Amino acid sequence: MSQIFNLAIDLAGENLWYDYDTHYNSASYIPIECSLKICLDVACIGCNGPFKPGCTNNTCPANTINTLANFIFGGRLGQNFIFIYGLLSSCIHTDGFPSFTENDSPLNRLQKITKGIIGLTISNLSLPTQLALKNKLPPNFSLCLPSLNKQGFTNLLVGSIGKVPFQELYKFVQTTPLIVNPISTGAIYVQGVPSIDCFINVKAIKQESQRS
Repeated sequence: MSQIFNLAIDLAGENLWYDYDTHYNSASYIPIECSLKICLDVACIGCNGPFKPGCTNNTCPANTINTLANFIFGGRLGQNFIFIYGLLSSCIHTDGFPSFTENDSPLNRLQKITKGIIGLTISNLSLPTQLALKNKLPPNFSLCLPSLNKQGFTNLLVGSIGKVPFQELYKFVQTTPLIVNPISTGAIYVQGVPSIDCFINVKAIKQESQRS
C-alpha cells in the first residue's frame, strides 16, 4: 500500500529525507548497513524497538538538515522505492525522528503539509545523483519551475538536456551550468573537501533603471 508525502525542494540539501510517524511502515524499506561502501567511517546506530523505518540496527547514520530549523538532526540511511510523477526508481533517504515540539522539529518552519525535503546538491546521496546512477545517466539535472503556482507541476529532469531521452526539450529549455566550489560550504563539512552545494559562475550583475 503506497503512501503520499509532500516534500520541499532544497537546492542545498544533501539527501532526501522524510519524517516518519507511528502509522508509517514500508515493505520495501531496506536499511543501509554500516559495512557498505556508501556508509562513511562513522559509528553505527541501533534501536531497541521492533523493526520498522526509523528503528533498525547496524544502520549507517546520516545528517538531516533543514536550514530553516534551529538544529541539525540525526537520522539513518535507508533504501526504498519512490514514485515521482511517472518515475519509479530507487533512492537513498533518511528517517527516524522521535516526537519533537514544533520549534525543535526537523520540519520547523516548513509548510504544515510537508513531511521532508528533497535535496538537490551534487552529493552522492542527493536524489538526482541516485536517479542518474540507477538509470545509468550522466549526473546532470534540470529543475523547471512553473511561472505561477497554478500552472502545472515542477519538473525534475535527470540526464543531459539535448540527449536521450530529452533531446526534444533542448530548444525549449534555457540552461545555466553549475561549477564546483573548492571550498566546502555545508553546515557540516570536512576541510579540504569541495562543496556539494550548487554554484553558478556570476561574472557581472546589471542593474536595470529604477522606476519611481
